[in-house]
Amino acid sequence: MVFLAHPRTASNAVGAALKQLGFHKRPPGDHHGPLTDEIRSSRDRWFVFTVIRNHWDAVASWMFVKPYPVSPPWSLAHVKDFVAKSRWIRGGDGKQLWFFKDDADAVIEYANLEGELGAALRQRGLDCPPLDRRNAGKERNGRHYREMFTREAAAYVGEFFADEIEECGYVF
Repeated sequence: MVFLAHPRTASNAVGAALKQLGFHKRPPGDHHGPLTDEIRSSRDRWFVFTVIRNHWDAVASWMFVKPYPVSPPWSLAHVKDFVAKSRWIRGGDGKQLWFFKDDADAVIEYANLEGELGAALRQRGLDCPPLDRRNAGKERNGRHYREMFTREAAAYVGEFFADEIEECGYVF
């Protein structure tokens, strides 16, 4: 199995659970890296999976973790500024956020992480260890992403990630 880790999708928690099952981690500094040439050359031998997250929820998570210097609700100017400065958000190729999705055999939804990850592992004869919360932004205090954006900022996120949002079936 190969786990392609997207940022802000509980990738550290999933990685720690997989290590408990005996999997090994990529070389240091490569946690969010793409498929290696070695794996691509023998792709038929590997089950590759990844986790994706609703774009508004992911942007809100990022803005709390960095942390963005302004408290929510974030305006259009705040969100545009954040997106422009993010090294993980890229544009122009239709895969601005979930850039490993097309390399995966299975795409797990962050909102259903434990259930879908558990099902994927059970299909391979493995039990999923409990997932610990890691690298979570404490300032969010459980607030829903809908509370984090002004109407204009939410519309901008929807427009910027329109291709992926449509492909994934997300709604604000």
